[in-house]
Amino acid sequence: MSKNKNKSHRFEVYKRDNFSCVYCKRKFEVPIDWDMKKAIYDGQICLEIDHIHPLSKGGLDEIKNKQSLCQRCNNRKSNYYGDR
Repeated sequence: MSKNKNKSHRFEVYKRDNFSCVYCKRKFEVPIDWDMKKAIYDGQICLEIDHIHPLSKGGLDEIKNKQSLCQRCNNRKSNYYGDR
């Protein structure tokens, strides 16, 4: 299964997480012309969708297993399960 196969979850996860990184709390503004199929980019860094329990470790591609992370926090977390 490819990472983040279900792109329709993106807006729901971002909204639930208040358009912020759940680790560092960086807040992202939603661009007027935002394509919901893409990560939000603030000119410096992207807000991405992360699987809390990685797909590579048996996690499911469901909303409850997803969180909003900025690119830096997501890169640090990598495919670990839980807080890093």
